[in-house]
Amino acid sequence: MNETQRSELEEEMKAEAKATLADFLDHQQRALAAAGRACEAPGPKERTSHLRVAGATSLAGFRILVRNFAEMAAECEEAGLCGESGAGKRTQRAAGP
Repeated sequence: MNETQRSELEEEMKAEAKATLADFLDHQQRALAAAGRACEAPGPKERTSHLRVAGATSLAGFRILVRNFAEMAAECEEAGLCGESGAGKRTQRAAGP
């Protein structure tokens, strides 16, 4: 992989990471809003319903976050930018055994 391709891939991954984090934060904001509605709910049925929505929305955000970053890590390793074959080796050594 030449330097231009490497740079393009890095920029693409940065953009994907920003989009993933924005999506995750959106899910967490919606989950907090649902939790707030649960706190203000007049009865246990409504409270339970809002809490279920809050939990499901938060979990969906975490699933997106983990899935997208796992895919990005695999792409990064495949391209030789990180992991055993790339720059990640330096990071691993610096962090210790």
